[in-house]
Amino acid sequence: MNAIFMLRPTNCPKCDSKKVKKILYGLLCLPIWKRLFHRDWICGGCCIDEDSPEWYCDKCEYGWGKYQK
Repeated sequence: MNAIFMLRPTNCPKCDSKKVKKILYGLLCLPIWKRLFHRDWICGGCCIDEDSPEWYCDKCEYGWGKYQK
């Protein structure tokens, strides 16, 4: 199993939903875009700021966690 998903939070801290996704940043190539359609990840854009979240809730749209470069 991929290490990213072994560390995935099981629930959103705001609404307790299990619809948690990893946020990916940067210019994404075609294989990554294809993977996005499997609902594993969400695109966070090209820029990473100090307060860019690592996790996203698909139900309440809450982002949390500190993204690790």
